[in-house]
Amino acid sequence: MKKQVKKFMSALLACLMVAVSVIVFDMNPVHAASGAITEASGWLETAYVKWTPVTGATGYNVYVKSASASDSAYVQLDDELIRKYPSYMRADAVGLKAGDYVMKIVPLNNGKENTSAAIVSDKLTVNAHDRSGFTFSSNSPVKNGVGAYNNDGTLKSNASVLYVTEANKNTVKMKIGNTEYTGVAAITQAIKAKSNCQPVAIRIIGQVTLSGLACKDVSSAYAIGVKGAANVTFEGIGDDATLYGAGVAVFQSTGIEVRNLGLMNWGGGKDGDGISLKQSLGVWVHNNDVFYGDAGSDGDQAKGDGSMDLKDNSQYVTVSYNHFWDSGKMSLCGMKSESGENWITYHHNWFDHSDSRHPRIRTMSVHVYNNYYDGNSKYGVGAAKDSEAFVEANYFRNCNYPMLSSMQGSDVLAGGIFSSENGGVIKAYNNYMEGQKSVIYANSDAGTTTASATDFDAYLATSRSETVPSTYKAKQGGKTYSNFDTKVDLGVDTADIDAPADVPSIVTKYAGRIMGGDFKWTFDNSVDDTSYSLNRPLKDKLNAYKTSLVSVGGGSVSSGEKHIHNYVSTITKKATCAEEGEITYTCTATNGTCDKKTYTEVVPKTAHTYGEWKVVKAATATETGVKSRTCTVCKKNETAIIPVIGGEDPDTPVTEDSYTMDFSNGLSSKFFTITGSTSTGKGSVTYNGVEYKTCLKMESKTNISFTAPSKGKLTLVFGGTTAASGKTVIITEDGVAFGKEGKVTVASDGTAIVNVAAGKKIEVTKGDGINLFYIVYTPEKTEVTHTHSYTSKVTKEATCTEAGVLTYTCTSTTGTCDKKTYTETIPAKGHSFSTEWTVDVEATETTPGSKSHHCTVCDAKTDVTEIPAIGPKYDAEYYAPVFDAKYYLATNPDLKAAFGDDEQKALAHFVEYGMGEGRQGSAEFNVYSYRARYADLDAAFGDNLASYYMHYINAGKAEGRDGTLEKTYTVVFKKNGEVVKTETVKEGGTATAPAEIETENGFKGWDKDFTNVTSDIEVNAIYEEKPKYDASYYAPVFDAEYYLTANPDIKAAFGDDEEQALIHFVEYGMREGRQGSAEFNVNAYRARYADLSNAYGDDLVSYYMHYINTGKSEGRNGTLQKTYTVVFKKNGKTVKTETVKEGESATAPAEIESESGFKGWDKDFTNVTSDMEVNAVYDSLVYNGVDYSSVFDGKYYLGLYADLKAVFGEDENSAFMHFVNYGINEGRQGSAEFNVNAYRVRYADLNAAYGDDLKSYYLHYILYGKAEGRNGAAEK
Repeated sequence: MKKQVKKFMSALLACLMVAVSVIVFDMNPVHAASGAITEASGWLETAYVKWTPVTGATGYNVYVKSASASDSAYVQLDDELIRKYPSYMRADAVGLKAGDYVMKIVPLNNGKENTSAAIVSDKLTVNAHDRSGFTFSSNSPVKNGVGAYNNDGTLKSNASVLYVTEANKNTVKMKIGNTEYTGVAAITQAIKAKSNCQPVAIRIIGQVTLSGLACKDVSSAYAIGVKGAANVTFEGIGDDATLYGAGVAVFQSTGIEVRNLGLMNWGGGKDGDGISLKQSLGVWVHNNDVFYGDAGSDGDQAKGDGSMDLKDNSQYVTVSYNHFWDSGKMSLCGMKSESGENWITYHHNWFDHSDSRHPRIRTMSVHVYNNYYDGNSKYGVGAAKDSEAFVEANYFRNCNYPMLSSMQGSDVLAGGIFSSENGGVIKAYNNYMEGQKSVIYANSDAGTTTASATDFDAYLATSRSETVPSTYKAKQGGKTYSNFDTKVDLGVDTADIDAPADVPSIVTKYAGRIMGGDFKWTFDNSVDDTSYSLNRPLKDKLNAYKTSLVSVGGGSVSSGEKHIHNYVSTITKKATCAEEGEITYTCTATNGTCDKKTYTEVVPKTAHTYGEWKVVKAATATETGVKSRTCTVCKKNETAIIPVIGGEDPDTPVTEDSYTMDFSNGLSSKFFTITGSTSTGKGSVTYNGVEYKTCLKMESKTNISFTAPSKGKLTLVFGGTTAASGKTVIITEDGVAFGKEGKVTVASDGTAIVNVAAGKKIEVTKGDGINLFYIVYTPEKTEVTHTHSYTSKVTKEATCTEAGVLTYTCTSTTGTCDKKTYTETIPAKGHSFSTEWTVDVEATETTPGSKSHHCTVCDAKTDVTEIPAIGPKYDAEYYAPVFDAKYYLATNPDLKAAFGDDEQKALAHFVEYGMGEGRQGSAEFNVYSYRARYADLDAAFGDNLASYYMHYINAGKAEGRDGTLEKTYTVVFKKNGEVVKTETVKEGGTATAPAEIETENGFKGWDKDFTNVTSDIEVNAIYEEKPKYDASYYAPVFDAEYYLTANPDIKAAFGDDEEQALIHFVEYGMREGRQGSAEFNVNAYRARYADLSNAYGDDLVSYYMHYINTGKSEGRNGTLQKTYTVVFKKNGKTVKTETVKEGESATAPAEIESESGFKGWDKDFTNVTSDMEVNAVYDSLVYNGVDYSSVFDGKYYLGLYADLKAVFGEDENSAFMHFVNYGINEGRQGSAEFNVNAYRVRYADLNAAYGDDLKSYYLHYILYGKAEGRNGAAEK
């Protein structure tokens, strides 16, 4: 959030890509007249406005411009971004750079703008999204903009926009390349990185269900999504954009963004995830509301499977500002197949009573910061399968186990959560925790138990840059922490990390959809903090969720046709092995006005084209030779070894440059995998007659690896300015090191040679700090190199659903072929579904039909959609015992809005839905009363509400059963005017009196009969006459007049009746600790005497009785001890405040009394008997070394200014301090002898020097002017 603010402060307004309206003031909806703005706000790169419909308007145009721009800069909003709701209109916009804007709404009358009725907003502010995390790091493949948007929040210039609603999801069209596709499923299937060069923003509006969303590539995920795509944004518009029953899936794609969506009951009724990422790069998932999914097939999937899972080697992913609502399994981060760091970030997410996996990490390196863990019943961060996590500045509130590592520490206490997987290592720094059950640190006793270097949850760092020593490792698997957080760019600066104490307020404000979304729910912390069961009421509310959206589109009229890009590509510069090429894209669309006619992309370099081998140095019987060849295009030279003549190793014509490596062209190799740094400043090495001048420095980060295709010899050539002979290098074969003590010694000729076995993984790392100039791997027995020459043949044709087979056969006769044939799969062609609907089953009056899109090749079908039953015409007379159409429509406004006065539709709804929902169809029948009244029916029908209606129609009414709403009444029992019991009683029933009252001494009875109750009644207890207590006995602790005055409630009840006051004091007041007299205070008495406190504890009555019977005669003090406040001031400012017991003395501040010029204090502060203020008195009018006596007279100053006289009275010292601190700057006149305004006007040289700096005129007169004879008096 710090980064958000910084971005906002530095951002400049960009050209607006879409129109938008935003207002930042009144956030509360108001009842407004026609055409008034009722609610609006700027948000994060988006904004919205609501207004009441304008009378007579047939549509609206909405515009926006920069607040500082002229009216000609207004840009019109897309019509789809304007929507109608039951009582208001709303317009949203996305793609705004941070800055200030104004907008206007113009009503339309029959297609013409009514500019006189335009509504114009005030200035407003739009903030930037927080682009932090690995997705935005310097190494990320999408650091320059994720999805369809630039990093400043604006839409990319060549982006396409697709608006998706429940109504158009099967019919919406989009052109990709030269082909137009229909329906979301077909469009997302066609969006591929190779075929679609344009970024795409897919905008979800309102509540959209699963049917028709999932393309075949992601159909198994039950989600809208893409596979093999790039630069796609899935985003919701407004606060109610909801995927209902559907998730989001991103497979094998790059640069994908998912934002501002609500996901409800996702999973497709099976085991789909909420958001699922597989093998994808540079993904940003942010500002979404993720609710429950459908229950899955496993026992731990009652709330759905994974809410936000990323698997299968997904990399550079950021998950931020999402709101997870009671997720069962929030996020699985990694499967078991990944091997790299992957670089994943979770920040500023609200884990709102979600149970576990925040995240659960396997193999990956993950940064977890600034998240709000809010009541998590299982655990927070889980590290398993050799993973590592940097967990910093999070806020953990009642998170049972904040951090866990598999098979050690708190995981063992929790019973082993991670299926016995190897452990991971967590570095923790600057987290806040409260209410945790267990946290164990490796190196600190700051957890819930003492430190354990072997059985820990996390290593606790004392600084962000601290590294974790390798001695701390996972108990199972031995994983050590790589300290990645100190080596790589995390995508967030230290200064942008929020303080943990600020995290809850930031996250709860910004996580989730715009303004928190349209779905509201409050968890009960006392229950939900510890429960991981399905929250049934929450699930029921999700099941009942329906959007209130009425329609999409504001009926806007554009001044010109909207342009949709359609780019075709041309190779304008051919790539070679020496130079990159270029592809130029040209937009051929003719609709509207194109804002970007052409753009270009880089084509990577091609492979080298080598000529024939030439012998550089001939081999002899004792020495190997060297041969080389040259690329015919770029002239790059490549060398290879010629074995010794007659030796065991025959001539080895290395035909690929991946067998040798000389670093002259960097670290790229087809055979070797190399990391590290090269240098041209370490001298040179001559090997086999060839000089090499570029080396690879053997450092701790250096690594060379390859897999030996056959048995052979690895030769490493070292040298240069750093002598290598006798130094060492580490070479391993499948993890087993060569050489003595695990190191290979470099020979005197600078070479290190090892023989390797076929199929082994070879790794080379640093031993000593030397320089490597050349690598060669020489396979054994490769006298004749076999060069494959394959021909292909389709041996099985692909169909719509089955893959085909393409068989390759090698026809080369050179050498020995190791792979005569191999096959490739020809992907199934996929169905070619018609865009037209085919009716498969006709709907009847009572039975739904179905329709689908049929494949034009085979008989397959998709998008099977129910055709609602035509609907029966129900017999109103039959349902009359339980249904009255007018009553039903009047008591159900939602139905009235839907059906108007159509009584037949109302009856159909009642029969098909209303009875099942328990709606009351008539004033004469209430299903809940009927069920409650008759136990035999409740036993027979249970929760099947419709059966009660049918029973009453078919039998109950004839049997004389009562179906009306049962009446109840309230009976209130009181004692002495105070309520002791309230009971709800059915009509004709009998209330039950409170037994504790009827057993009291003196109780006589009740003043009313409460059998056969037919109305609300109040019943009062009657007692025998109260005993009279002896006022003289209680006099030490009771004064009736004091008691009544000090207790207004008793005064109100008894007036001046001192006898009743005494009775109340004895029977209630002493027990309640009330003060009965000015002379005795029970709390002071208890606090003053420890022997009584030890004896009586909380039994207050005993303290009163002790004082009456013993304490007073013993001389004990029962009065309330008084204290007073003494405030010491200097020049009107408080320097010390002291609380002093009555009669004691205050202590003056010594630092004041030691000051030069101090005379004393203006009041005596010994024997203090009241609150008092004491002021320091000084000798002169000197302040900070300046004598102000020439311009200040205290009596004059106070006499001239009544406001100061009212504050300071005659206190000239305080007046002086006001003058030097405030009065001078305000230009006040301090004495009759000097007027600053006259002085300024009189002397032009001073006015030129000091301008409006009034204080300087005073100081000039004091220090120089008076001595110079200048006149400071007021001009007469």
